[in-house]
Amino acid sequence: MKKIILTLALLAATAATTQTLAQQKNPRWWAGGSIGFNSSEASGNINSESNSFSIAPEVVYNFSDRWGAGLRLGVYTFDSERHGDGIEEDTRGFSVAPFARYSFARWRGVTFFADGGLIYSSSDDEGHNDGNYSTVEQRRIGLFVDPGFSVRISRHLAMTARTNIFTAGYSAHRTSSYGAANETLSWNAKVNSPFSVDDFLGSFTLGFSLTFD
Repeated sequence: MKKIILTLALLAATAATTQTLAQQKNPRWWAGGSIGFNSSEASGNINSESNSFSIAPEVVYNFSDRWGAGLRLGVYTFDSERHGDGIEEDTRGFSVAPFARYSFARWRGVTFFADGGLIYSSSDDEGHNDGNYSTVEQRRIGLFVDPGFSVRISRHLAMTARTNIFTAGYSAHRTSSYGAANETLSWNAKVNSPFSVDDFLGSFTLGFSLTFD
């Protein structure tokens, strides 16, 4: 499914570059974001089903033709159930990410950029297993770098695509199970290769924005 989305995004980018937007400057404001939903079922010895939903609105203010500042919010949910063994999982989370945007190249109606900034995320996971109850709380703060591109479809509408190439930060985990709690603090960093299909598609997002000059 992600490969299909990527193909459609590239086709849309190619089509949009034929429009007469070559002489327009970077819009002063961007306001938009992305929405994702996935539902899957698996059958076999144990049948299972899962659903996930995410929404990530963002706003960007360009104070020059090259530089801008933005804020991205994120809300996501995930739930799964395995029929037959009573295992259920329910996750809720949110994120807040202020960032700077550097637009380093333009070609016709396409702008290539890189977002870099801070991100704070929080999630709570609840699990049930044959009457046993467990929770996992995670709080994370870190840095990120997301390159991407935007395509001016019309004067006030643009398509935006990006992927993550670097994340680093501290994570605090608190696990509670069978009445006992355990807390851990860890540092992690990850570099996603732009030449790896799995890394690229794993963090690829596609959205639309309203633009205002």
